[in-house]
Amino acid sequence: MKKTIIILITIFAFTTNIYALENISYTISGTNKSLCSKDGKIFLEIPSIDLDGKESYILKPMESFNTNLKTYEYAKYTNYDLPKDLKDYFYAFLEFKNIPGISHSNYHILTQRLIWDYLYPEMEIRFCTNRGKPFEFLEEEYYKVKDMITNIVSGPDFFNRDNYLLENKEYTFEFNYLDRFYLVSKPDELNVKIYDNKLFVSGPKGKYQLVFKKKPLENKPFISERIISDGQNEVFSYSNFNDKEYVVNIIIDSVNLNILILDENNKALTDKCIILQNEKEYLSYCTNENGIINAKGLLKGKYNILFEETDEYEKINQDIDLNSDSMIKLKLILKNKDNVINNDNNNNSENIDNNDNNQNINDNLNNNDDNIDNEQTSITKVNSEKNTNEDYLIFKDTLSINKFYIVAIVFIFLTAVVFCIKRLKK
Repeated sequence: MKKTIIILITIFAFTTNIYALENISYTISGTNKSLCSKDGKIFLEIPSIDLDGKESYILKPMESFNTNLKTYEYAKYTNYDLPKDLKDYFYAFLEFKNIPGISHSNYHILTQRLIWDYLYPEMEIRFCTNRGKPFEFLEEEYYKVKDMITNIVSGPDFFNRDNYLLENKEYTFEFNYLDRFYLVSKPDELNVKIYDNKLFVSGPKGKYQLVFKKKPLENKPFISERIISDGQNEVFSYSNFNDKEYVVNIIIDSVNLNILILDENNKALTDKCIILQNEKEYLSYCTNENGIINAKGLLKGKYNILFEETDEYEKINQDIDLNSDSMIKLKLILKNKDNVINNDNNNNSENIDNNDNNQNINDNLNNNDDNIDNEQTSITKVNSEKNTNEDYLIFKDTLSINKFYIVAIVFIFLTAVVFCIKRLKK
């Protein structure tokens, strides 16, 4: 009973808490920040988190806020105990503080919303004026600020992946906010240049790493070491802030791809062309007199092979992973043929093409069609035997169950007969 009461109290408290969250919004008047309720009541006596002497951001809108006592309590966050990368958001807030077309007050509201969207994505945040009236939110400006700040927080895509390059060929990586980062270290063999928010890289074969960090803020008006606090205790500091490293993996290598293009009778086709494309390159190749395409010096990674539709053959579109020297065959599909003989449901031709392509593109030249047919036949036979055995087991189990019931019934019947005979003798 005691446990049940505790559970009910917990559920009630949680429900009340969520209700309170949904009815709390944020207001700003000059540099004074406060929370307000849905009915327009304003609470001013809230210890807020001060940022650079001008800004203040509230991490927890209402869950610890007692409207009767007018107190606001929250956990003490240290530099590395902040939720996920929230400290990166604070850095970005200061970095982008002066955005053309956005006033200082509006910028603060936009960034406060960004904090709450980040910490409480499921909560509907309501904003109001200092008089408790609904605030017409600046949606377009908000997404502009959000895009800028989330970009500086996460960094460019090439910070978080392996980047494949070709030997002694210069590649350019662009990122709008690359000037917010600086290069800490690079290998001597690698040629690296950075300017105009672009990273230029070239070098010999090998695996390399570039290490970046965020630049320290150059302009720090009103910023002290204790820039975020609750008025008494330090919550966040820029001490050791730039310790976080961003590693860029550079892999300079190449692979070769040979493609044999065949007709439906496995005859090599000459003068048939494909397009080979990845995120960096768009290459066109045609078969030689032996029906083979020799694509040399390719970047490692994912590619798309496209054979465009002709008067004679259907279109083929297939993705492949190219991580080593490879040899594949591509079987073209002749038009105006009955390609759906075994398709009882009359699937569209595009699905049939994809199924055929998935088989053809992954076959190796060393595997002939007879072996493939034999393997498929073997699989079919194994499946048939398995099904037969399962049916037999079910039948056998049924017999066992029936025998048990028969024995039980006979035993009960004989017991009843013996009992009746004894009664008659008496």
